[in-house]
Amino acid sequence: MDSYQYIPVGDVGFRCTVVSTHEGSSRHIELTVDDVNVVAEPALVGDAEFIASDALRENLLNFGVNEFGARHADDDEQRKAFSKAAERNAKVALQLAEFMHFGSYQTRRGWCSCCFVETTHNEVDGQFSPAVFLCSGCGAATTPCFAAGCRYMARRHHFSVGLAAFCGEHRHEIRSFERANERYAGLDAIDDLRTFDAPNLARLTTTVIVAGAGVAVVAPMVFFAAPAIGGALGASGLIGPALSGAAASSHGLAFLGGGAIAAGGLGMAGGTAVVTASGAALGGALGAVTATAYLEDDSSFAITKLKDGVGSPVLVASGFMTEKQGEWHDWQRIVLQRYPENPVYRVHWGAKELAAFGLMAGVAGAKAAAGGVVRAFAMQAWKKGANIIPPLGAALIAADVAKNPWTVAKNRAAQTAAVLADLLARVDDTSFVLVGHSLGARVMLATAELLATKSGGPRIEDVHLLGAAVGVGGDWKLLNESVSGSVYNYHSSKDQVLAKVYPTAELGKKAIGKVGFGTSFPKIVDVDVSDDVATHFMYHDFVDLQRPA
Repeated sequence: MDSYQYIPVGDVGFRCTVVSTHEGSSRHIELTVDDVNVVAEPALVGDAEFIASDALRENLLNFGVNEFGARHADDDEQRKAFSKAAERNAKVALQLAEFMHFGSYQTRRGWCSCCFVETTHNEVDGQFSPAVFLCSGCGAATTPCFAAGCRYMARRHHFSVGLAAFCGEHRHEIRSFERANERYAGLDAIDDLRTFDAPNLARLTTTVIVAGAGVAVVAPMVFFAAPAIGGALGASGLIGPALSGAAASSHGLAFLGGGAIAAGGLGMAGGTAVVTASGAALGGALGAVTATAYLEDDSSFAITKLKDGVGSPVLVASGFMTEKQGEWHDWQRIVLQRYPENPVYRVHWGAKELAAFGLMAGVAGAKAAAGGVVRAFAMQAWKKGANIIPPLGAALIAADVAKNPWTVAKNRAAQTAAVLADLLARVDDTSFVLVGHSLGARVMLATAELLATKSGGPRIEDVHLLGAAVGVGGDWKLLNESVSGSVYNYHSSKDQVLAKVYPTAELGKKAIGKVGFGTSFPKIVDVDVSDDVATHFMYHDFVDLQRPA
């Protein structure tokens, strides 16, 4: 009899088992996580073929993660979300085990909409409609795309009997399979990022097909750090197929949650985590999928040229209450004084999120915001998260996060960094200069760190951070290694937005834009501009960007 089981292991672990029986032959796989707080690979025992299947492993792991979340949640809405996701993962794992009992009698070559790699797909020898194939790269169940003449493979869901299944191109989860690794001669050569090779046929169908392949409401850090369990883009060892399948959900890269969480602002937070897991994802298929999902969600994202020139391109990113200003906004003086000959580009991003946060945390209302909306949220989040293990904390308060403009804007900054890093990794320019203000500084810092993870990626010449909305106390080793020159952090003790709003939203944490990094890493340079900058919006007019000593 086919079955699945979850057994707690102590207070912070679990053991999950799937058993599948066919014609008297019984096979099983057992996965154990001793401590979800510890970065370690889960223990696996059982049938060798089951263990070798990335898709089966990932769904079994995510079943355990979500069931763990359901049993530790103190909120009914979140408990139901975890339980629903756990049941979905278990059913997918169980069906994959069932499919693997059958032999295969023919194969076909095609791009997989689960791992986004061109692989061989083995057809399962059984009476299934639509036909079932198993991807040789990731192990996920696939089926030929229903679009006329399409040679690519769609995800085959456990509930998709008789339903139309479309590939990633025809669901607009990726602009183009074959151009997923494309490169650009320069920033000017980046084409329209919102054009697709194929029409969105999934959107035209009357039946809404929800992705059910292995998405976890929240994945423990072990998931991203363990190559053997994290799986691969196909067989490359990067990211597991369960996440790749989740990447193809109707909303995009909702890696760590369902639609409700994604709509609340966490949307691509998981996608960002995936890209940070390995720089090899930058400039590749997974990066392309991340970008596609992000661009659908943020219509304001664009990279516009402000000035021609020679040398390393300078990219600038603004923060809240500044994004809707003119072409240059306040960047012209401060950038041209330091980089008069260089080409200059502006990164537009998160207009909706920045506007929402700006309304809450404007200079005139900083004290009110600090004492009201943000503090109320922060205390609620603190109470809910105090007794929950860290990997689950964010998801367990996701319903409240959705209402908090700061968290939404902060997550958007991380998402923007993931996409910007992916685009820069595709450009043939050998070096860049990154400049950002406020949350825009957060974007540029994260972009630099992401690019540092990519072997052979573009070089970051310098990074300039103005009034950065980034917390102190991080591990800045990667940031230090990301630049050939220096990371200059211009901070002011008189910045009241960072002095009042930031620590309230971040549960007391101080911002590097107010107190500096305070680190001994040699390439990270704190520049105290307190004598010149009296507010959060004076950096552009009163700061001169540093030059090498």
